[in-house]
Amino acid sequence: MKKTLIGLLALVMVSGFVALAQADNPETVTVRVTITTAMGIELVSGGLIDFGPMDAGATAVVVSSSTVIRNDGTGASQTYKMYADSPTGWTAGSEATHNTYVLQAAFNDTLPTVGDFDTLDNELGEDVGGEKTASDAVLTIDGDPNGANVAYDENRSIWYEFQPPLSSSETGQQEITVTITAITPL
Repeated sequence: MKKTLIGLLALVMVSGFVALAQADNPETVTVRVTITTAMGIELVSGGLIDFGPMDAGATAVVVSSSTVIRNDGTGASQTYKMYADSPTGWTAGSEATHNTYVLQAAFNDTLPTVGDFDTLDNELGEDVGGEKTASDAVLTIDGDPNGANVAYDENRSIWYEFQPPLSSSETGQQEITVTITAITPL
């Protein structure tokens, strides 16, 4: 029994010394991961905004629906850019004149009224600054909501105001294509 006890005590002592032994020069390992994201937009509703027949020089805010888009990228926040292509014979401008129309767009939760749009920051088209990047001052009614830093899976509503040309060489229905692009937030 004494030999067994002495043997166990010796084993415990050796184990204790072994457990305390460690290197004087530890090393570290760096774990690096890169999250890849992709920008994406889902058109939830409002693929066709139809102002219907309008008198030359009138002003209208779309009242029946807005364009609703959703951030459906791969988990990252994104900012939206917008651009409008003019139909043949018309150009975009900041004032309606002969063959020149005004198209404005803005992110907002509720239906805006004529006069809510800021003409300098919301106009779309090649002759009014080209592509616009959303911020708290651009493509928005009052800064919040806006199309900047939109979190993954969030929806945004875009409303439009349109002024047709005062007079037009073109007759019949015209279509203006609005392109919405998602980019990495600035």
